[in-house]
Amino acid sequence: NRAMALLRGFARNFGAFHQPGGEGYALLADRLLEIDPLNPGLAARLAQPLAAWRRYAEPWGRAMREQLERIARTPELSKNTSEIVRLALADLQSDGAASQRRAPQPAG
Repeated sequence: NRAMALLRGFARNFGAFHQPGGEGYALLADRLLEIDPLNPGLAARLAQPLAAWRRYAEPWGRAMREQLERIARTPELSKNTSEIVRLALADLQSDGAASQRRAPQPAG
């Protein structure tokens, strides 16, 4: 599907997706919310890059989490997308992941 290819490619583009102000995360969340009523499976897959928020250092992790929280507050969110977002925001059993957080690095 063209939308999936375009948006997943965008999420893999270091400079575009990981902008310091979080604009890339907001763009992906906006498109996800547009697609969700039409294709919940695709929207759920598009949430996956944001669902990795715990692996990123601040301010990136926080900005990704904020977009997930915004998505979670959306009325009538599909079951597919809601489940991915809910799991991504679920509390960790332990905070051992904090030492593994990293800043986004360009590919190459």
